[in-house]
Amino acid sequence: MCSISKMSAASAPMYAQLLEKAGLLPAGQSVDPAATATKPVSKPTTTPESPTRPTSKWLGLPRILLDFETYVSKDYNLGASGMSYERYIMDGNFHAHCVGVLHPDGHCEVRSDVAAALSELQRSYGRNLDNVLTVMHNSAFDAAVLAWHHGIVP
Repeated sequence: MCSISKMSAASAPMYAQLLEKAGLLPAGQSVDPAATATKPVSKPTTTPESPTRPTSKWLGLPRILLDFETYVSKDYNLGASGMSYERYIMDGNFHAHCVGVLHPDGHCEVRSDVAAALSELQRSYGRNLDNVLTVMHNSAFDAAVLAWHHGIVP
């Protein structure tokens, strides 16, 4: 099951589109950001090669997938002139709206309480997520967010 917790109205359509492309949200289903309860979404059938498999053959570590969704505006975005990852992430406007996590057991969640979600991952997998293989949507960006804002260096 993939659950979507409360998130900003701006993030909901974008995250629904990403989840639909990943096969985790049925086509045409929307995400209600005002909902206080989580919404179950059927998980796709897994195969031995599927990324939702509980363990990875590579290094034999369990695998988690992470993806941050962050604040953007007309002038504050990664496409703005001269905007590097470092400048964007370290800017005072930076805010992570949510983090998507696909756990080794196939459980998927989107959490708007980013710090709490990361603390739970640290309790499960070690201070720097040492006991899990961490896969990220855009690893240069997502790893920088983990390191520079949360002190986690996987």
